[in-house]
Amino acid sequence: LPASEEQGLVQVRVASGLVAEPDWTYVICHGMWGTTAGDRFERLCAAIKRQLPQCNVVLLDWSDASKSGSGMFMAWHVAKHIDLVADEAAKQLQALSLDRTRTTLIGESFGNYVNARIAKHLGGCERILAFNPASELGGYSPPDLKLVARTAWSFHTWSIYDTSRPI
Repeated sequence: LPASEEQGLVQVRVASGLVAEPDWTYVICHGMWGTTAGDRFERLCAAIKRQLPQCNVVLLDWSDASKSGSGMFMAWHVAKHIDLVADEAAKQLQALSLDRTRTTLIGESFGNYVNARIAKHLGGCERILAFNPASELGGYSPPDLKLVARTAWSFHTWSIYDTSRPI
């Protein structure tokens, strides 16, 4: 997926170009450790675009900020970037003139918290799918997704890295 022109904390990468009047928009956001060429986040974008060619599919790439710090407290360093990444991503997404009532945000781990803040900036969105939402022990308090999406689903595992809070 090609990157946007901006070289800030987040790159907006679009699968197969933008559709002028899309049926729907899907925004995918990775968590800590980022995304790489051909990984599960790129494959998810490609699969959605193949099935729904009249939709826009966007990958938010904040890989550099999602790898900051080191050692035991790395998650705390990464958590400090979530709000800044989300604020920047929201501006870039608003420039795409997406219709928030026809938008689904899909996140993984800390990417769910980036998405929640983006949705807040957009005045809400239609749907959020939250996979493996990160534990609050990582330094970021899990938001209530029901406040920023008309419909929200969160899928948790029993991992110590995932929150056990209902979000």
